[in-house]
Amino acid sequence: CVMEMWRKVTGESVPPSLTLEQKRLMEQVVAASSSTNIDQASGFYMLEKGAFPADTDLDATLELFRRSCFIHTTPREHAIAAATLASGGICPVTGERIFD
Repeated sequence: CVMEMWRKVTGESVPPSLTLEQKRLMEQVVAASSSTNIDQASGFYMLEKGAFPADTDLDATLELFRRSCFIHTTPREHAIAAATLASGGICPVTGERIFD
């Protein structure tokens, strides 16, 4: 789950949550976005340039991208996430290795 991974990367003890209204809006936007071409065009371009493995399910990847746009984040969380990546995958808040 994206929310759980974000919690680990940022060292937060409580994962962010969406309100019922945000969940409904997200479902509407994701459903409406499934027919848009810009995300698909970008996805196919990135696939062609080797940004994804050849066997990537582009539709599933685009749906994950669209859903991820609804995660509320703070500048502090972004700073911690950047520090986690910069430290080789170890969260500076918890000391937990997130990425190998």
